Amino acid sequence: MNGQSMLRIRPPAARKAAAIRCRRGVGTIELALMAPVVALILIGALDFGRMAMERSAVGAAARAGALYAALNDGSTADAVTAAAIGGAGDAQRQRSVESRYFCICPSSGEWICGLVCQEAVMPRRFSEVTVSATIATLLPYPGIRSPLPISHTVRVQVI
Repeated sequence: MNGQSMLRIRPPAARKAAAIRCRRGVGTIELALMAPVVALILIGALDFGRMAMERSAVGAAARAGALYAALNDGSTADAVTAAAIGGAGDAQRQRSVESRYFCICPSSGEWICGLVCQEAVMPRRFSEVTVSATIATLLPYPGIRSPLPISHTVRVQVI
């Protein structure tokens, strides 16, 4: 050998085994890098689903309250609130309900109920129910405040 180093060539099977040993743990590293990204996507989808579900429940509550108010002309605000909360399907959530009766004349807009309009016609009577709720997001998102207010108003003509 006279002081020279010999180049040692490995057989193909040994080279393949060495390559496999070099790749050990790569799956674990990939999982460690991707797990937070996947978790954020899942939490975002969960938040979006919760917001959509609450929006649907608030809308259903407003429709139920307005329908009750329209069918039971002159009903009290407490009765309309109870109908709206019952129409939401889940009474555990904290929601605020506002209801009112009002009249509208064809050309002059909102009018005093019981008085004849300027056009010598009776004003149309309406009930309006607004249901509001808030939902807190699981994570803070840029551009979306938490708690997020959700509101829905339904106006129905009383016949």
